[in-house]
Amino acid sequence: PLYRPNIFRALKILAKIILWGALVTIILVGGAILLARWGGVRWTLIPQNVRHPDHYWIVFVSSVLWAPIIEELTYRGVVQARLRQCVGIWPAIFLSALTFWIYHWISFRTITSPHHFGAGLLMAYSYERSRSLVAPIILHALGNLILISGDLFYLTHRGFVERLLGYS
Repeated sequence: PLYRPNIFRALKILAKIILWGALVTIILVGGAILLARWGGVRWTLIPQNVRHPDHYWIVFVSSVLWAPIIEELTYRGVVQARLRQCVGIWPAIFLSALTFWIYHWISFRTITSPHHFGAGLLMAYSYERSRSLVAPIILHALGNLILISGDLFYLTHRGFVERLLGYS
């Protein structure tokens, strides 16, 4: 997958996934804001990746630059590619996403939310469709960037976020 990546196909698939992902995110975030403001639902807001604004760039380098490359080489380039040969495309997608999620349980030392499994499925599917590691690496980097930037935004604008949700 690193020797003959079909860059244009990978970028086309990536663009579709990003557009659909943006739409789903807008709907989910909008729904969460509506539930919080008018439905009385309260969430405990705790940054998960960036604990202090001074740590942002350290987390950025490890989670946006290094982790996507290393993890996608491992889970898509090795695990999924080998599983595809043994069990077929769809079981390989499912199993590589599951191992990706379980790895995050181990690395975070707790059971993580199912978004890791969903992200694993999305990246596995993008790899299968494009036959290139470019799409899953970029998706992984963008996902991590959004997560750590959300943490930073909350840490630096806590009052705004709480007012937006109707908490204060």
